[in-house]
Amino acid sequence: MRQRDKALANQLVAEADTVSDTQPGLARQLLAAARGIKLTPEVSGALISSRTVPREIHLSAGSFTLSPDGHTLATLKSGSPRVETRSGTRPARDGDVTLYDNRTLTVKGHIALGQTPAGSFAISSKGLLAVAHGATVRLWDITLPARPVERPSLIGHDSYIDAVAFSPDGRTAASFARGSSHGELILWDVTDPNHPVRLASVRSPQLDDTYYDRLQFQPGGAILALTGDVDSPVFVDVASPRRPAVTPTPSAVRSLRSLSFDPDGRHVVTYDNNRIRRWEVDRKGALSQPHDLPLPDPTVRIGEVRSGSGGRAAAIAEDGRVFLWEENSGSQTAALVAQLPIPKWDSYNVEGLEFSPNGATLAMLSPGSNAGAGGTNVGSGTLRIWNVADGRQRGAIGAVPGRAAIRPDGRVLAAYDDDVIRLWDISDPSAPKRLGTVKGPESAEDLVFSPDGMTLAAHSDSNGDVWAVDVQHPQRPRAQGIWNSPSTTLWTSMVFCDNQMLAAGDLVGNIFLFDTKQPGRPSPVGTVQATRGAVTSMAMIRPGRDQPLLAVSGLETGSAVIQLWDISDPAHSRRTGSDLPAGRYETQQLAVSRGGRLLAAAKRDGAVLLWRFHGAGGLPDRLPQINDTGDVNEVEVSGDGKRLVTLGRDRTIRTYDVRPDGTTLQTILHMGQVADTDVSFLGDDRTIAVGTTYGKTDFLELDPDSNTAELCIGSGQRMTPEQWARDVPDLPYQPPCTRQARGRHHVL
Repeated sequence: MRQRDKALANQLVAEADTVSDTQPGLARQLLAAARGIKLTPEVSGALISSRTVPREIHLSAGSFTLSPDGHTLATLKSGSPRVETRSGTRPARDGDVTLYDNRTLTVKGHIALGQTPAGSFAISSKGLLAVAHGATVRLWDITLPARPVERPSLIGHDSYIDAVAFSPDGRTAASFARGSSHGELILWDVTDPNHPVRLASVRSPQLDDTYYDRLQFQPGGAILALTGDVDSPVFVDVASPRRPAVTPTPSAVRSLRSLSFDPDGRHVVTYDNNRIRRWEVDRKGALSQPHDLPLPDPTVRIGEVRSGSGGRAAAIAEDGRVFLWEENSGSQTAALVAQLPIPKWDSYNVEGLEFSPNGATLAMLSPGSNAGAGGTNVGSGTLRIWNVADGRQRGAIGAVPGRAAIRPDGRVLAAYDDDVIRLWDISDPSAPKRLGTVKGPESAEDLVFSPDGMTLAAHSDSNGDVWAVDVQHPQRPRAQGIWNSPSTTLWTSMVFCDNQMLAAGDLVGNIFLFDTKQPGRPSPVGTVQATRGAVTSMAMIRPGRDQPLLAVSGLETGSAVIQLWDISDPAHSRRTGSDLPAGRYETQQLAVSRGGRLLAAAKRDGAVLLWRFHGAGGLPDRLPQINDTGDVNEVEVSGDGKRLVTLGRDRTIRTYDVRPDGTTLQTILHMGQVADTDVSFLGDDRTIAVGTTYGKTDFLELDPDSNTAELCIGSGQRMTPEQWARDVPDLPYQPPCTRQARGRHHVL
């Protein structure tokens, strides 16, 4: 029975991978079903990477939008009256707005619109919803989505309204309507939604040419852009909303088909003549410094482009792909990081494409699709939501630029890029928040926090300097001291011995001890001559409360031990004589639990050696070693010592539960070439940070229950009995992701 369940669970993982592009909702349910049948290491790994499968919900709507804070997702279905034609009667249809919690995709509120056509809608930063309802803009306060409160409408157009938008500060609304003879743009003051005020009306020959169905205020700027199914946008200067004026369209974009401002307002992405470009834009709408976004096929026709935060951009290719770009670190250029497959029919009929405000997700609305043969049992649309926190590694729940170190409590991260150190609040790793920045050493190669998290150390490979940074207040980090290397060789490893003393090892086996609280003392307070080769790694173990020991591994020829040094007196450090036997192959990494009682050593032959220390003076227990499939480049122990993670040369992550008498393999996750050689826990044993070859640090969720719950958000139509019988033939019909699913083979 156990072998059958294991085989079936792993088979469902393979089947989910097969259908993830065409039926992502089904793929998510197959993975959830696999979790309920048997949590194998392969299933656990698939759950971690399951965020690469887009969420999907089936709904009856023609457009969607997101609130500026990202908390609310709203969909709009336009109403229509009963129509008699020669070919028959088209029945009346009621329109509505549905408000969803954007995190859980649960319905929070509903607004009935009746049979009047609704052409556009928007949500302001103040929680105000505007719906272009016939020739009127209706307003609702949706601060509490479950109880929308209607406010006075905006009345002034003489024809159906095509587009509506809010300024970034939520104080101004804009609406556009093109009647039979002219187009008109109206600006409104909605600072007090109970008493909206008409500010100005704009009429111009440029507005009479066509229907503009999208209005965009430039964030932080003075431009309102009108775009539609035309080859030229219209720019309106709204620096003074009471005196708006149509401005000359920049010659460089007079023939464009699509335009989208970045959330920072300083860049804009355009599409024209088979070129997608990202421009700098000033507050007055002047464009400069264009950079082409690379296309895999310059002849492909593009339908929509959108710009997102962090230099992201996306475009719909009408051959069944969504292109995703991200800005290259340290430059204005962008790289094509993903090509997301979609049904070709959908690519012709996209009804909406939007990044979330923080750029971590990308959503697309298209007519009924991804529901199996014929698109049965679907309303008028399917909303797909991709996780793009890191476009190259879409299994990440979050990401930050740079190579990182994690504060011991897991709530703050420090990352360096060139000579700048940035601090991030990662208490919610799915939504990292910038804290402070500080200049660091040129070409920094390593970062390490003190045990109390109050000091950060970095070293430079360009000049050998060691820096200490005071990070007691992460919003205001400051350089604390700089020490020059007494050696002429490069640093290879650093570790804090306590909250004050830093050990730095070099290429020839020297370890220098620096007092980071005495920046005026340029010389080390102690020196350890550990090996005749490079110091590959160091860790602090604490067999007793008053006996800190420095564990050292090196490249010394013939070295088969991990040295233990008593550094309680830094000026007179001594080797204890209780070295740990470590085998014949090179030790590449040492890691220790927060209390210093569990030590792990990653070996070049694929072994991970483990010791557990119990008290001062006693010999440590040697736990059964872990045998990997090749070089183990990195090993990390969780703070509580209950979990261990390895990253091998094959770029595979493996996690193990650590018991008093050994370890159990829990997860196998193939990362591919995107993974570098850095991995660490985020304070607990549920989340890890992984460095990438392209300069980002990604966060991965390990907990299978959390990952399964996430899978069941946006899992599409429930698996049918026929689908279950095909994929799970030996078990009775018990679809996952249902509240009724409580048995052994169920998830929620």
